[in-house]
Amino acid sequence: RHLLTNPKDRKVVICENFLQTQRFREALASVLFKQFSVVGVMMTPALPLALVPLGTPTGLILNVGYKETSVICVYEGMIIIQSCRSVDLGVFAHLMSIQRMISQSGTVKAGRELKK
Repeated sequence: RHLLTNPKDRKVVICENFLQTQRFREALASVLFKQFSVVGVMMTPALPLALVPLGTPTGLILNVGYKETSVICVYEGMIIIQSCRSVDLGVFAHLMSIQRMISQSGTVKAGRELKK
């Protein structure tokens, strides 16, 4: 209700998680067509789009998230699902590590005074 454009004049591109269910895709498309009356909807997996600025359809994607990091191979624009590897280590773990290092041996500058 607070869009800054008229959705009836627009096509929509959804960059989605490649593991998303068909049921969710259909529900999303239904809402976009029925509630917002969009002209068209295109759904594409988000990971291969990371290769677009490089001008190549093939590459290795490293996706570092907040709590998880994953690596996946994309060949000619197609995700090779068997190549997907994930580890429960993301930005959050690095932030906690930095926080621990600062609290153990760091100093804080408050005005002109250094505090340990």
